[in-house]
Formats: sequence, structure tokens, C-alpha cells
Amino acid sequence: MYNIARRQGIHSMSEVHISKKRHVERPQHGGAPSKHPTTPPRNKPRQPKPPAKPTKPTKPTKPAPRPPRAPAPTTPAMTCPAPSPTPAPVPPALATIPRMRFGVVDLSGSLPAAELAAYAAAQQRQLREHYASVFDGDGANDEVRVTTTTAPLVAGEIAIILHPSSAGADEGALGEHGLAANGSGVPSMNIYLDLADKYGETWTSIASHEVLETRADPRLHACVELDNGEIWDREICDRVQAEIVIVDGVPLSNFNTPACFEPTGAPGEFYDWLKLSTKPNEVRPGGYAQQYTSGKGWTQVSEARGYRGELAALGLSRGTRRRVRSRVAAYRNAAGLA
Repeated sequence: MYNIARRQGIHSMSEVHISKKRHVERPQHGGAPSKHPTTPPRNKPRQPKPPAKPTKPTKPTKPAPRPPRAPAPTTPAMTCPAPSPTPAPVPPALATIPRMRFGVVDLSGSLPAAELAAYAAAQQRQLREHYASVFDGDGANDEVRVTTTTAPLVAGEIAIILHPSSAGADEGALGEHGLAANGSGVPSMNIYLDLADKYGETWTSIASHEVLETRADPRLHACVELDNGEIWDREICDRVQAEIVIVDGVPLSNFNTPACFEPTGAPGEFYDWLKLSTKPNEVRPGGYAQQYTSGKGWTQVSEARGYRGELAALGLSRGTRRRVRSRVAAYRNAAGLA
């Protein structure tokens, strides 16, 4: 009946039932003369014509397999969109970037809790908003907190250690970063508060310098080869370390963007966060960089010639130069910036 109704252009169920009745009633009007009313009814049921009618229900059985066929093409159609939602959530893929957790450890005990908390909040914001926006999302999930006696540093957390004295520090550096001395393979940083006070520097900007460079190169292995074949270090704060970024009232360090080391020439490209550098790999006043030359090794390129001479006199190796942060105020004076 499904096929017959379809041919007749019937679409509602009521019309299908009506056509059914008409089909059944046709034998009664097309039978033998009415003079023998009793004989035709007895003979008609014996005729094979009524059994032929069940064959028509078999016609619906033919379309019965058609419904399964209809889903068959739709099944691949449903599976095709399935992969599209998978690559679609690209932003959530940022969550797969390794998260770094930093803990501020104040060994001096002299800094107010509010000052420590303000730095931790500003540093976390710089990582998540400033740094992540130009380093392909790195740092977007980083955390910075202040450790306490009740909530000490935990395994895997990167220590920002604030030392009251620089005694025993590498060449009296304001700050340094590298791998922890305990052999855990976890980076750590040392900030020396006495030298920061001596040279009139804010400990927060020194700590920011170390945090940003630790984020970009935790194990001090990164360098870059320029188009002209020159090899340079890739420390992202050294070239602009004399420049300060204020985040929520807290002085933090300026830093170079990836375009400083691998420029693309794209419109609007900039080389440091404050957009002060006018060209790639530029060493700003008060900053320095390191270049590798075949046959000579690593040499210092600096805008603070006085401090560069001091480094040469100390005979610092390339590894030490990359690990030890310059005394910013000292070579600011040498460069005539103070």
C-alpha cells in the first residue's frame, strides 16, 4: 500500500485508509449478476485473487530495506563532521602546553607580605597575558605564588629565591637562573636583595628578568642562527634589561619577542614588549648580548662598555655569562644612563 499511495500522490494517513477501502470494495461491484447473490460470495473466496492481494503487502517489504539504505549514506555524512569538532577546539589545545609553577621564597624575612603578594600577582599576569600573547600561548597557564612555612615549595615548583646577602654569589650578580643545585633538573632563580638596594634596582624587575628567561629557556641551551650565518644567544631580557614595564603598579622587566631573533617582516611586527627596538637583535642602551664566532667562541656585545670590560677582566665563560645577570645599575653608569 505504501507504493500505491505514493503513486496516487496520497500523503496523509487518512487518505491511505480510504484507498484501502476502495480497493477491497472493487470485487463486490465487479462480480457476477445479482440474481445469484449467494453463489458469488461462496465462489469468490475460493478464487486465488484474494491471496494475490497479500503480495501487495510484500511491496512495502521492498521499501523496508530502503530505510536502512537511507541511513547508509548518512552514516558517513555523520562521521565526516565528527573530525571537524576535534581540530576545531584549537584554543583549548593551549592547555596542553607544559605549565610552569613558580614559588617565591623569601629567605630575608624582611619583605612585607603584601609586597610579595603584589609581585606574585603581577608576575603571573605578565606571563599569562604579555608573554603568552607573543610566544604562541606559552605561559598562559603558569602560576606564581608566595610560599610560606605552612605552604612551602613543592616538588616540581620553580623557586624564586630572595637572598638577603650576595655572599657566595657568582661574581656578585643581581640575579641568576639555571638548574637547581640539588640535581632535580628543575630550574631555579636567585635574587640578591643587598645588591638590588646597593644599585638602586627594584628586586621585582630583577626577579621578572629571571622568570621570563627561565620560561623561554629553562636549561640555558637556546641560541639562534641569523640569516647572515651569525650565531647569537637567545636570552630574551638581556638586550632590553635596563627598561621597566609596570604591571599593576609593580616594576617588571621588558623582554624581547620572537621577532627579535627570527623576524618575518610581517606588518606590525615588533621586537620587544615596549616596542622600543627598531630592528631585530638590537642591543638597547644598558643591555648586552652574546655572539658566537668560529675560532673565537662567545664574545660580549654590549651598550655598557665599562661592564663589558669588567666581564673580560673576570674571564667569564659563555656559560657563566648566560647564567649570571649583569649589574644593571653598574653598567647603566658606565653607559652614561644614570
